[in-house]
Amino acid sequence: MKQKSQSLVKLLKDLDKPLLIASAALFIFGLLNIVTASSRAAVVNYDVSIYYYFYRQLAFIIIGLIAGAIIIKTDTKYYKVVVPFLFVVVIALNLWALTF
Repeated sequence: MKQKSQSLVKLLKDLDKPLLIASAALFIFGLLNIVTASSRAAVVNYDVSIYYYFYRQLAFIIIGLIAGAIIIKTDTKYYKVVVPFLFVVVIALNLWALTF
């Protein structure tokens, strides 16, 4: 338990605090813009809560942060194994997106 708390302290020390603050500010600014710009459209066009797009964007932000944490924690030697597979997946998704 002590080692985990020490690694957490080291992680907090090594964080790029200005980048973290700027990112958090942009996340909040983006969420507020989503609420103000799309609340009427959500209710009128889709008959859902005025916060529908806000919660949806917030969920994607959380998923992105979790994915980022997993990527950061992954040892870089595993990237050589995963990258060719991910390359094929990305190309397939790009080709699929062209169908729309």
